[in-house]
Amino acid sequence: MTNKLHLIDTYHKDGIKSSLLWDEETDAWTYTSGGPKTDVQRYFQGIPTIFRGVGKIAQAVGSMPFNIYGKSGDEPIDTSDDYENKLGWLPNPRVTFELASKSLDLMGMAYFLLMKQERSGAVAELRYVVPKTIDPKFDEKTGKLLGFGRTVNNKEKFYTPEQMLYMWLSDPYKEQGPPDAFPAKAAVRAAGVLANLDDFIAVYFERGAVRPMVVTAKGMPLKDERDRMEKFFTQLLGGIKNAMRWNVFNADTVSMEQVGDGLSELRDVELTTQRREDIAVALGIPYTILYPEAANFATAKQDKLTFYEDTIEPRCKYISEVMNEQLFKPLNYRLEFSPETLDIYQEDEAERSDSLANLVNAGTPLLLAMDLLGFELTDEQRKELEDAAKKKEENAEQISNRFNQGGNQSDNERIPITRQKDDEMGKWLRKSVNSLKRGKSADVPFMSEIIPASLHGAIAGALSSVTDTAGIADVFDDAFIGYP
Repeated sequence: MTNKLHLIDTYHKDGIKSSLLWDEETDAWTYTSGGPKTDVQRYFQGIPTIFRGVGKIAQAVGSMPFNIYGKSGDEPIDTSDDYENKLGWLPNPRVTFELASKSLDLMGMAYFLLMKQERSGAVAELRYVVPKTIDPKFDEKTGKLLGFGRTVNNKEKFYTPEQMLYMWLSDPYKEQGPPDAFPAKAAVRAAGVLANLDDFIAVYFERGAVRPMVVTAKGMPLKDERDRMEKFFTQLLGGIKNAMRWNVFNADTVSMEQVGDGLSELRDVELTTQRREDIAVALGIPYTILYPEAANFATAKQDKLTFYEDTIEPRCKYISEVMNEQLFKPLNYRLEFSPETLDIYQEDEAERSDSLANLVNAGTPLLLAMDLLGFELTDEQRKELEDAAKKKEENAEQISNRFNQGGNQSDNERIPITRQKDDEMGKWLRKSVNSLKRGKSADVPFMSEIIPASLHGAIAGALSSVTDTAGIADVFDDAFIGYP
């Protein structure tokens, strides 16, 4: 027996048209297009915190510097700094990356249709498509992805995997396909509290800013009197335009008792703040990024750096990996984001470099100082530094022995250190002389890997009181003269 299917059109209260298909055998309705809004969609469009959070992430992803490399791979053929769309099918990469990021946050997936030229088969356009119109098709036996069905205007069209660029966030509870869990869905519960709170406030003012109440009357009022009372209170609670209407009742027979809460009971802002923080956590964005007034300068700067390191960089890396695998690599191109070129990272590196110099000048071993400041080193780099440190100790011991021997000689026999122009002492001397000639102090910062810490301190202390080049020469001739 053939199933009887009935297709009808209906409209939601927000004006969106939907097409429903009813199967008589299963007695079930199925949306074929334009289904009702999900909670995530409603809250994204109606809750400022989630709307702003998703937008902030997308803007940062869309603004991330990038390079596109060709077959050689040495020099980029197109860059974000001076973008020329040399590929021809990516006219606005910023919008593409923003749409991908928003779709991943709000639905856990993103789809782009690869529009190709009929004759050559070359990519002509990369077009974003709404995920809810896409239905992935898998082989029931092998689980292999066969393609995608796209339903538009009640008609489904099939696309092969090569015709669709698809992104799915991982879900440990699903073996394949789009995830059931994604950032915005995790924020729905907190967003729902805020939405209900907004609805309560809106309705409160719509009924004239009057708290809910129960009206009681002694005995059984006559029908005319009861109707008059009902009409009055219905109008009173019917909206702000009726809030100032008046009527007179017998106080001995009619009484009113307030029930429920008004706005005064909502003064506890912790409820709203907690829900906003929950949304921020679910989206992976520091609260101070959404509400800057909640932070001072130091925490805001650190939170911004954390935001890029923990959320934006991984998101950009995921997008580039998927696009390279499915799109760029088959065409002999490569997309690379360059977060290290952002100002926030440049500022952080400059501050760390200054801190490193201060620690090393204070006598902290270079490798230890780099570990303390969080510098990431490869095994090869660490070995090079360890070898350099070992060589430094050997050189320091040699210099120390030379100075000890020189100290036992007479002044006429001692060879002035200033004559050794190629060693570290000569470099420091020339730097001090140049500083003094520019009208600055002779005590200039100087980093050295071979000058012993005690000798380094003696020279620095003596240079602080020098006023002419002759005094500088005397310091380097015998750094320990007058040293405590």
